[in-house]
Amino acid sequence: MPTSSWDHCLSDAGRAVLARGRRAESGDVGKRPALLIIDAQNYMAGVHGGEQAAYPVSCGEIGRQAIDEIARLLEVARRCCAPIVFTRLMIDPAIADDGGVLTRKIITKVGEYMFFTWTHGSEIVALPTSVCGEPVVENRRFSAFFDTPLLSL
Repeated sequence: MPTSSWDHCLSDAGRAVLARGRRAESGDVGKRPALLIIDAQNYMAGVHGGEQAAYPVSCGEIGRQAIDEIARLLEVARRCCAPIVFTRLMIDPAIADDGGVLTRKIITKVGEYMFFTWTHGSEIVALPTSVCGEPVVENRRFSAFFDTPLLSL
């Protein structure tokens, strides 16, 4: 079984489970891999003017660095004509329980710099190239896969 950066966290029993299930083996990317960009939004990256304080849940500088790496990935994927799908977290605070527990916890922080519907924070970060024609899946929980059309795409 190959080692990874988290291998030191596993017990011998945990390693045995992974080995039996072949879960830690490298997988083939298939014949037509796709690029999935999950929640590369202003609220997460805090890219508007660089003021992290304005974005209460921003990743700060690491988020901004991640956007640069995403731009590089997008360039390669588009050059290879790989399918690209974006997701974005968009919660409507006017709809009771739209975001579940998440909304109840942070509803007091409704503002332009969060992920609420049609705010600056909910918009996908402006990347150097266009995303015209590439699907954007909107999710209402911290999962791009739960109750969204992502699997059918």
